[in-house]
Amino acid sequence: MQTNTTMKSHMLSIVIIFLGIVQCGNLSATVYPGGGTTLSELSIGSPVHIRWTDDLKADLVDICLWDGDRQKFITVAKGIPFSQHELTWSIPADIKPGTHFRFFIRDNSDSNNMDLSSGFISIGLKGASASNIGELPASPDLWTAPSPVSNALTIGWDAVDMQLLELIDGLQRIVMQQPLAPGQTSANLNMTTVSAGLYFVRLHSASGNVSIEPIIVSR
Repeated sequence: MQTNTTMKSHMLSIVIIFLGIVQCGNLSATVYPGGGTTLSELSIGSPVHIRWTDDLKADLVDICLWDGDRQKFITVAKGIPFSQHELTWSIPADIKPGTHFRFFIRDNSDSNNMDLSSGFISIGLKGASASNIGELPASPDLWTAPSPVSNALTIGWDAVDMQLLELIDGLQRIVMQQPLAPGQTSANLNMTTVSAGLYFVRLHSASGNVSIEPIIVSR
């Protein structure tokens, strides 16, 4: 995923503290930790110190972790007072090791008001570190840009046997659907008619495999 340092909406800054080492994000439109910097190993039980700025404008916020390797959300905390501006979370024992984790933070009363990290972090791996923020693919075989998106979304993937591209909303309803040509490995979607909020890009392969990547549409 690419980072836009000029974005002014839904902006967060998350800081990780581990073994006395502090890594601070300085890109105003990026959730941290989120790739692009080297972090100490994030092991099970290690504390993650999360802080956020005033930019999200909410009374209460929910914090989630996206597990891109298994394509599921993990709830970190719900209904945290926005004015608290920080939360320390210990990585629980039931988190399976992976290399494509990202943090989400969203308004507890408006799920369209949110942001996610544009890079990926590793958890539970020996010597784990953040993925480079420009590394592709952003998930095992699928990447999107920009993040958040407001107009045109660029999608790319590695596999050459993808047959169908779908955009689905948070309720698993199909918003857009586009057949893919044999060997096609990229596509563009016009997002101007899509409401703000959380969506998922879903790719179907000829062998029946499905790849999913979360995106945020911002207005």
